[in-house]
Amino acid sequence: MKAILWSILKIACFLLIVPLLAAFVIAFQNRILSLPAHQSACLLWGAGVYVAANLFIYDFKKAHDLGKNLVEKMTAFFKPAAYVVPAYALVAILIYVVAVALGRGSAIQPYFLFVLGFAFTMHLVLTAHEIYGSDNSFFKSEYLIIFPAVFMASLIIMSLLLAMLLREYSFVGFFKSLASHAAHFYQSFYRFLFVDS
Repeated sequence: MKAILWSILKIACFLLIVPLLAAFVIAFQNRILSLPAHQSACLLWGAGVYVAANLFIYDFKKAHDLGKNLVEKMTAFFKPAAYVVPAYALVAILIYVVAVALGRGSAIQPYFLFVLGFAFTMHLVLTAHEIYGSDNSFFKSEYLIIFPAVFMASLIIMSLLLAMLLREYSFVGFFKSLASHAAHFYQSFYRFLFVDS
């Protein structure tokens, strides 16, 4: 009985953060779509190709596990880092930084953004699968709490990395959009529950 009540409480907490999750997705999407068309297209193509490849060709689980294990070894002091730090996206960023230092940044930028979109999407999808598979509860209540936190932290990290690498990407703009959408969604939620009823 206690486990069921705990699961119900977790599900209720998840429902309370759904507007915040939606605000994160919209804010990140808006920042990506505000990039120059060639940059946003490369990122989106990378994400789309990963999804298609995952569905029809290969699940990339072994590759993801390898990257996750590397992050775990490098950040043994902070265990959740393996869930929020996209390992292959960091490798792509290191290669891109070296290319920029050698004066080849603009030449490889489309390929870098494609790989970045691919790697970040792989990180989110396979982390979601892993957390979901490790939750043995009937209602998957652990998953409903843990993955949204991982998802939001990953978007913040990715936004910070993009802001450092692309002058067209605004980290401040991401947070302003996030705050604006979150406030709007929670106000609408409050009006729906308490004012308009």
